[in-house]
Amino acid sequence: METIFEAARELLRTKEKGVLAVILGSSGSTPRGEGAKMLVCGDGKIHGTIGGGPMEFAATKAALEIAGGGARVMDYDMQGRGATAEPVCGGSACVCLYPLTEADAPVFEKICLCARKRERAFLGLWHENGTYRLFCLAGGVLTGAGMDAAESARCAAACAGAAVHDDERLAYCETLSVAPRVLLMGGGHVALATACVAEVAGFEVAVMDDREEFANPERFPGARCIVCGRYDELPVEEITQDDYIVVVTRGHKNDREALEWALKTDACYIGMIGSRTKRDMIYDALRAKGVSQERIDFVHSPIGLPLGGRSPGEIAVSITAELISERVRLGGAGEKPHA
Repeated sequence: METIFEAARELLRTKEKGVLAVILGSSGSTPRGEGAKMLVCGDGKIHGTIGGGPMEFAATKAALEIAGGGARVMDYDMQGRGATAEPVCGGSACVCLYPLTEADAPVFEKICLCARKRERAFLGLWHENGTYRLFCLAGGVLTGAGMDAAESARCAAACAGAAVHDDERLAYCETLSVAPRVLLMGGGHVALATACVAEVAGFEVAVMDDREEFANPERFPGARCIVCGRYDELPVEEITQDDYIVVVTRGHKNDREALEWALKTDACYIGMIGSRTKRDMIYDALRAKGVSQERIDFVHSPIGLPLGGRSPGEIAVSITAELISERVRLGGAGEKPHA
């Protein structure tokens, strides 16, 4: 799935018009909160969402009207006045409509580079003398849209450390965390369905299978990484605390090998498909090989929330639901950087 940032980069590469809509702040009940983004292309196509409904419709209309002009900040009241009034969420939101220019191209190139390298960065809007400028701060280096040296220095100072709201000229700033990645160990029916659902839910998808016909871009067109090989061949150090591992191979032996490897990693989540009987047999085998009970207790198995479905698609929904639940529990809910 193409991210908003990738779409913006490609739009600027082709010299087309577009407007980035960002919720700068909200109060009360709103469909989306601070940091929600939407890219409105010149032809009316949109990427992402700031909540849908009347507010998004009004923001899209306004974005098409100002494309090529200066940035505009708009307040949307969703209190709902009268029986037929819309919207009626009960809150309000402040949205910045930021027309993209050629000066923004390096910003999106930098963001996309950080995403590929899985590096953290800041994204923000700098407001000074009535002008808004988009910027990215990564590795101590600031890339800003048309910012001079003095502006860049002030912006970098305002973003230093975690104090990203200390300067009134810093209209908005968010931390672009590493996108959550799910590694599907197995490329069968359940993995195929899970790849689709997890991608829609904002996860970056990687797939590993020991069969070439099940580990290829044609089968998994949305996967960012596809590995064909033994389940214990991938270097464990490539898995970080931002990664989720889903073991759904074609057989018990492969599941055991994949799970044994997964338990050596720093993944924040490990789940394995299968019945409790199969699970207990694999756990016994792992304990016999010296795997601690503490590590075994870390595994989610049977995998997925108990929704009751049995088809690959239904199982994929239950698996992804559990991934989302873990992401929220770990503090990763809301807008993600490169997703």
